[in-house]
Amino acid sequence: MPVFLDSPLAIHATDVFRRHVAELGAAAGTDAPFDGSNVRFIETPDESRRLDSITSGAIIMAASGMCDAGRIRHHLTANLWRPECTVLLVGYQAAGTLGRLLRDGAGSVRIRGEEIRVHATIRDLDVYSAHADQRELLTWIAAREPVARAILLTHGEPDATAALAGLLEAEARPGRPVVLRPGIGSVLPLGPTAPALLSGPAEAPAAAAMQADWHNLKARFLIDLAATLQGATNDQDRQELLRQLESVLRGRR
Repeated sequence: MPVFLDSPLAIHATDVFRRHVAELGAAAGTDAPFDGSNVRFIETPDESRRLDSITSGAIIMAASGMCDAGRIRHHLTANLWRPECTVLLVGYQAAGTLGRLLRDGAGSVRIRGEEIRVHATIRDLDVYSAHADQRELLTWIAAREPVARAILLTHGEPDATAALAGLLEAEARPGRPVVLRPGIGSVLPLGPTAPALLSGPAEAPAAAAMQADWHNLKARFLIDLAATLQGATNDQDRQELLRQLESVLRGRR
């Protein structure tokens, strides 16, 4: 089966590994782990778009940005509706992203304003993240001690940041900085002493709140609206529904 690497950045990174393949040792498995007659590198946007015409089967590895950016967007548009396709999400999918919606089983999504029904198989492989894990983060922080004033945990799932904060606080000793988990809207006064409190949210928002990003709420509303209009008995009922929605919107202006 042909394998297409559809990401200029990934292609350039592969070139770096190819030049240093001897340093990979046994992990490489062969002198040419990145070469093969079925492996093709896709550089230009036009070449990328032509992949959507494939009907005989292929593996496409595309830049994703959690499906919110990158070339994966047009591949999803071309293939999400096809039941014979599989979308394999590799790595973490943050709450509020298209990748997370797909992973959580969304029946339809909107990409560039187009409603797309999800009939492809969605699978998740969350072991290829390039980010440090909990133990590596603790080691990284320890190597930088003493840390003045405070440590802010701002990037991660609420449960994960709470667990990390607990481990940092459990290792408390004289001179250990305060650990804070600011959320959206938090205000942190900068000064010569350690901040004891944050104004605004005291910690990162819950996962459910993060999921309720207004862009995704809008997308879901438009999908539901289209389905409701499609299922209405006649055009008169559809017009009446739209008039009611218009009246509500005018009342909020």
